[in-house]
Amino acid sequence: MVAHDILAQAAAALDRSDLEEALNIAERNLRIQENQVDAVCVMAAVAYRQDDWARSLLLLERVAEQPNVPSDIDEVLAVLNCLVGRLTDALFHAKVASTRKVGNVLERLFGPEFPKFADAFANIGERPLLRRAKLALRNGMRPAARNLVEQHLSITNNDIDALDFLSALLEEDGAHEEAIGVLRSVQTLGGQSATLLSRLARSLMATGERDAALACNDLAMARAPSSIAIHAAALEAWEHHPHAEGRRHQACLESWRKLVMAKIPKVVRPLPPLAAGGRRTVGYLCSNVADEAVRFMIGRIAARHDRARFNVIGFGSGDLADNANLAFRNSFLRWREISQLDELTLAALVRGEGVDILIDCDGLAAPAHHGLYVRNAARAQLSWLNMPTGEMLPGAHGTLAGSSLPMGPYLLNAERAITAGLPAAANDGTVTFGADVSLADFNPDVALAWSLVLQANPNALLALRDDGHFSQPTHTANLVELFGNFGVAHRIDIISSTSAEFWSQVDVALAPFPSLPVFTYGEALGAGIPVVTMDTGRAASLAASVRATGHGETMVAGDVNQYVDLAGRWASDLDRLANHRRIGAAAIVASAPFDVDAFVRGLEAHLDGLFAEQPVG
Repeated sequence: MVAHDILAQAAAALDRSDLEEALNIAERNLRIQENQVDAVCVMAAVAYRQDDWARSLLLLERVAEQPNVPSDIDEVLAVLNCLVGRLTDALFHAKVASTRKVGNVLERLFGPEFPKFADAFANIGERPLLRRAKLALRNGMRPAARNLVEQHLSITNNDIDALDFLSALLEEDGAHEEAIGVLRSVQTLGGQSATLLSRLARSLMATGERDAALACNDLAMARAPSSIAIHAAALEAWEHHPHAEGRRHQACLESWRKLVMAKIPKVVRPLPPLAAGGRRTVGYLCSNVADEAVRFMIGRIAARHDRARFNVIGFGSGDLADNANLAFRNSFLRWREISQLDELTLAALVRGEGVDILIDCDGLAAPAHHGLYVRNAARAQLSWLNMPTGEMLPGAHGTLAGSSLPMGPYLLNAERAITAGLPAAANDGTVTFGADVSLADFNPDVALAWSLVLQANPNALLALRDDGHFSQPTHTANLVELFGNFGVAHRIDIISSTSAEFWSQVDVALAPFPSLPVFTYGEALGAGIPVVTMDTGRAASLAASVRATGHGETMVAGDVNQYVDLAGRWASDLDRLANHRRIGAAAIVASAPFDVDAFVRGLEAHLDGLFAEQPVG
């Protein structure tokens, strides 16, 4: 074959933007030894056109020293090195290119927009792929962010900042085993910093390694005894622990409180006066709400406030037009970006906006603002989400919990209601209990309670929804061991499916404790599936919502014995189950925990009560 004829064929395909045909040309010729170099060059060009600059660079570097490479390969390598921020390598290849008679055989494959070296060199920056990854994340483009940081690490595999960024992405995407591997690489390269240990603890907790997670948090707090962020992360981990009332937990809680209280200024401004007139200004602090479902809940609630009585302001992160803030669009009268503000400046901003009621939705996730309330930023300062059970931010005047809101603290979502019939009716009367539980929320106490339920109901199975973790050998073995101790492992089914598909196969839902995914079980509740839950820890939030639907006596348990009894009562009466699924669901989704207007009216009544006896300033 004529020299570089393969490149000409591929160039014709690429000119038509037919990347698939170009790859086919490359793959056919990889099997022919004398054509392998050109085939790799084609693959590099395709990778570049797919915005995978690092892979393109690495492919060309593999063949750069081979004989019969295209004469302009060093020119292309010089440009690619500029694009990924490798200055020394860019200069080296540019120098080599200057000594050769250069054509454009290879460059043509990269397209007409492939920059010239002079332009690429003039715009070279430090770690451009990592910079683009962080920008993509700010714009809500998570897959692109991960792709870019992985490209960066493929050419600079010891960059601690990039490894840390990738581990955070993996953690937030639920890929905790991968995150642990990356974090341990960072540990090897950079040592055990408090931040690293805290992040490692979070991923360990997510994979069910509670004791290891708590140990990492203890070490992190010992290394950073004055860090509010480190202590807040440790408190968050305790929310998943079945025995969070011990001295170890209390010591962590007290340390966090002391650190926040130490931020009280020497001169504390008095509370702002209550504005004259009946119209109030409500501010929502929502700068670091990671859960998309929670963001949409906040957005729905804020949008439905009575605008004749309430001005509603959002205090968040980034521009409201950013993809990450999609849930908040059309929800607020005004939006203020606060992610870079310190507490002093934020307090001044809140006062300047005339906020009467400030509702914190960030909780433990925004440690930089934990000292805001001790500065008396608003007349009424409330804690709402992501706080330790029964706790509120120092300086808060109250909390929006189940004890203060008759409809419960969460607006649940019934939009994906399940309409399938009773599974037991089609399964010879065998009742299927179901649980959608993460490794973080699955613990020995939960395994005991569910085993007792199965022992008390011999004609029943327990289905667990698998999000990918239970299928891993180590976690499967742990599952078999825990349930095997009680002789019920053979009655456990692990089902890989969407949430809606899973609940359609369940007769009675069993909620884990003390922590659980509230919205997931809200879906089941709204679909007419009885949800048996404990009234403890974060599960108490779901319990409050269940009570507000009128089913507290039949679904909410105060201890394990009652939990087992309630589950058995539902399982033993198939007619009752069928009627509840067919008729009860309609009444449930019409109740305040599901009806946004009823929920907001209840919230506004509570907010009005805060000022019932306060003098107007």
